[in-house]
Amino acid sequence: MNRKQLLLIFAAALVLVLLAVVAGSRRKSSWQGHATGKALLPDFPVNEVTAVEMTSPKGTVTLRRHDDGTWRVAERFDYPVSYSTLKEFMVAISEMKAAQTVKVGESQYARLQLVDPEKGDADGAATRVVFYGKNNKAIQSLLFGKEHTKQADNSRPNPMMGMMGGGSWPDGRYLLLPEDGQVVLVSDTFSAVDPDPSRWLEKEFFKVTDIQTASLSEDGQELWSVSRDSKTADLALAGDLPEGKEVDTSKLSTLKTAFSWASFNDIADPAAKPEDTGMDKPRVFTARDFDGFVTTVRIGKETADGKVHIQAEVAYDGPRERTAEADEKPEDKTRKDEEFAKKLQENKDKAEQATRRLKGWTYVVSKYTVDGVNKTRDELLKDKPKPAEVKPAEAAPAAAQPADPK
Repeated sequence: MNRKQLLLIFAAALVLVLLAVVAGSRRKSSWQGHATGKALLPDFPVNEVTAVEMTSPKGTVTLRRHDDGTWRVAERFDYPVSYSTLKEFMVAISEMKAAQTVKVGESQYARLQLVDPEKGDADGAATRVVFYGKNNKAIQSLLFGKEHTKQADNSRPNPMMGMMGGGSWPDGRYLLLPEDGQVVLVSDTFSAVDPDPSRWLEKEFFKVTDIQTASLSEDGQELWSVSRDSKTADLALAGDLPEGKEVDTSKLSTLKTAFSWASFNDIADPAAKPEDTGMDKPRVFTARDFDGFVTTVRIGKETADGKVHIQAEVAYDGPRERTAEADEKPEDKTRKDEEFAKKLQENKDKAEQATRRLKGWTYVVSKYTVDGVNKTRDELLKDKPKPAEVKPAEAAPAAAQPADPK
């Protein structure tokens, strides 16, 4: 191969490289625009928003700020909104930036799930979010589309990817600003954008820990009761045991931690009839802890999908006065009295706050939440192990007879 041929090959290769660069640049320019890195809504008036409405083919949720300043979920009988979730969402909206701008026509909106939910089918529909201000005037409207997924670099195998469940993960979301038709990709997946009302409920509930005594009753009759003398002791079941039965300690251990991490799935209609939720004839679980808090849980009927209706209330029934120690010095008495009074007030306030939060609501919880306590006394027992069967000793061989001398 002579020098001239080498130059021709080099020139051809250079042309191919330049064509690739130009093609890549064109693809990039059709994807990325001047808005990248800048706040999309720099003047978004977070403090002026009085309502947020989210709509998708799955339904609608409306979060509304009331005159007392609280936010509530309209589709859940004005139950309080999870303020921390709402605050994070509002801040994210005000600070979101375009990672990339996408130049697509309306014919491509369905592919990115950016079609207005009132205009398209479910597969290509977006979730529309509208922010309202004073006099219920719309401030801003956004269409949230499909999530963008980041593909793993297969040229560098990562053993962790198998443990994480695949070679891709969501790293952003497509967004359409209806006012100017601009489609952008933002680096936040905005998982909070969900029109399911239960998703937005304040999930602070109640907790039962360090049980000292507990009981379950039905129709005013006690089904069982348990107690213990200290936090480190095991619960003991009251009453005599039937012959051949013993306490199932694993079930009593479950009782000890009952409702220690209680949560709820949804809210029942406050207007529902007691006989529909089972609150006309509930089983009543009552637990007292070592700090003097008494929690009462009324367990009602199961729902059609296997969940359970419950009501709950918390009261403080601990000591109201401190018993002075023997030979207590005056200065110690003053200090300890003040500490006791402060702790007493904290406990009263805690019970009152729980009462305000829980009163008047019927909650829908998983069956698992109440299974640990919703048992009859017989279900807390088990059969005693049968004694090992003793096999009779095999008969000893007959003693050898002396030989007949005859």
